[in-house]
Amino acid sequence: MARPELKNLPTQFYTDEEVEKYDRNKRVVHIQRKMTAKCYELINCASGVILDIGCGTGHSIGALKEYEKGCNEEAENVPNRSMEMFVIGLDINRNMLVTCKNKDLGAELVQLDIGDSLPFQPASFDGIISVSCIQWLFYASNTEKIEKRLYTFFSSMYAALKREASACLQFYYEGKWQVDLLMKVSRRVGFVGGVVIDGEGKNTKYYLVLNMIMKTTKFEKVSKEVFSRGKRRKNKLDDEANDEKDNLRNDKRRKTSGSGKKNKKR
Repeated sequence: MARPELKNLPTQFYTDEEVEKYDRNKRVVHIQRKMTAKCYELINCASGVILDIGCGTGHSIGALKEYEKGCNEEAENVPNRSMEMFVIGLDINRNMLVTCKNKDLGAELVQLDIGDSLPFQPASFDGIISVSCIQWLFYASNTEKIEKRLYTFFSSMYAALKREASACLQFYYEGKWQVDLLMKVSRRVGFVGGVVIDGEGKNTKYYLVLNMIMKTTKFEKVSKEVFSRGKRRKNKLDDEANDEKDNLRNDKRRKTSGSGKKNKKR
């Protein structure tokens, strides 16, 4: 069965009828929740403000809200304890968001195209997750436009994350070219990270895990320390050189003084 992104644009594919089918499909719900659990585990975020990119009808948001209460069955490696969490969900499809809103999951919902940027204040989020969404960015009229949309998305996501935060974006793999492009653009904006592969065969899932680069890096601290050491060493060498010059002057004076005394005796 062909994936939705291979058939049409998300705004056109997910009609009211398709959204209803999607939302009631128990297999889809189970898979979405499992992948949400993996994303949440990989960002290692206990609490705070979480952004769910491509939230759809709210399967991921529902799972996240259960983590908040400490009662999610799919979260094998997530601490089973209550935590404070505020979730913002965004999606391009209005029909998806209407269904999500009707579930009253306690999340803020935003309709937008992630290829047009994420309109959030800098350092807004403690973590970002995305399930079955970013592969839609690969379907544009030409390769140049795809890379431009990816750059806009990643650069705005980089700005929206807190400096110590992480993002985990699950996507459907088509080929190495896809991973190469994701890594190229995400690194270009400043992210570090890589792709985590989970499962085997038809059940294999791909997760792009991205971490922030701190503005004050260890390299800068080491550089300052090395510079200080170098400066101290330079000062020490200068002192030694000055001492040597003083010794030479003193030796010269002593020799001059000694020869003067000999002349007087004569």
